[in-house]
Amino acid sequence: MLPSLLVAPLLAVVALAVPSPDLEDRAVQPCTLKTTTAVKYRKCASTSCTAVGQYAKGANVKVSCVKAGQSVNGETAWVKNPSGYYVSAAYLTPNLDKCGSQYLC
Repeated sequence: MLPSLLVAPLLAVVALAVPSPDLEDRAVQPCTLKTTTAVKYRKCASTSCTAVGQYAKGANVKVSCVKAGQSVNGETAWVKNPSGYYVSAAYLTPNLDKCGSQYLC
């Protein structure tokens, strides 16, 4: 049998390792949008920035964050993907309200 002085710290560590359901509910959920057409992704949030690649129509775009940039078809929001490149939200669906404000850059 272990002395109680050794068991108490172990129980405290185990209790801390169990995630709280409340914290899990508040975790940022991944946000993925789809392209409405073939669209280029760029080094910055402007069509004047270098295009480094292109998404096909219907491709999934994972959202790292959203920032304001050059207006495209009246839309100033640009999505930054996990690789650090930008796509105009004008070519993504559903709209960015799906992602929520936790995605602002």
